Amino acid sequence: MQTDSAFCEAYRLLRLKLLRQLKDEDKVIMVTSSIPSEGKSSVSVNLALSLAREGKKVLLIDGDLRGPSDKALLGITKPSEGLGQCLSGSLDQVHFLRYEDTSLYVFAGSEPIHAPMNLLQYDKLEALINTLRPMFDYIVLDTPPCAMMADALAMCRHVDRVIYVIREDFAATTQIFEGIQALAGADARMAGFVFNCAANVRGSSSGYGYGYGYGYGYGYGYGYGKTKRKSAE
Repeated sequence: MQTDSAFCEAYRLLRLKLLRQLKDEDKVIMVTSSIPSEGKSSVSVNLALSLAREGKKVLLIDGDLRGPSDKALLGITKPSEGLGQCLSGSLDQVHFLRYEDTSLYVFAGSEPIHAPMNLLQYDKLEALINTLRPMFDYIVLDTPPCAMMADALAMCRHVDRVIYVIREDFAATTQIFEGIQALAGADARMAGFVFNCAANVRGSSSGYGYGYGYGYGYGYGYGYGKTKRKSAE
């Protein structure tokens, strides 16, 4: 994980602005984006780490069942069962991986799950989250992109707030609108957006910006291209 001061400061700012919005009962935070490769998993992992470094007991759930990546981002190589196995009923008991000597715990599988929507159509996810709520100060749920897959829309019904990651000049404007409108249709409670990999973010040299309290009409006049720009991951 990156440890340079500008990068860490960006996540401290994200954490502080997010916590100012949360009410006492708000503790389950979902992170999504429009399309893959916008950095939602990196934001999920680093937000969870930032909360844990403040002494909070945090659970990071890799809800991207089709392509789990949170363990790899954290450098965890130990095989484990995750949300997909839990929802499919193949786990008798849920086990979490503790990240190093921190108060961050990770619930993530090692293998992709095929046809995850079949698992999300039932009430098992709601029951699981309700069981986990009293066990942690915060739960960060990393979900698939919502403009391309219905998984995130099924999951957002069980969370308190949603953070939307937008990578600069990457997703088409129409894809961003589609994702935001889909969340609005699912009655998601938006916390705000993270403007990721930005060349010029006011007040930041890290390439991360954070906006909060924004409405579903966001986007006009912000100059997003209609085609994706290829860049190194």
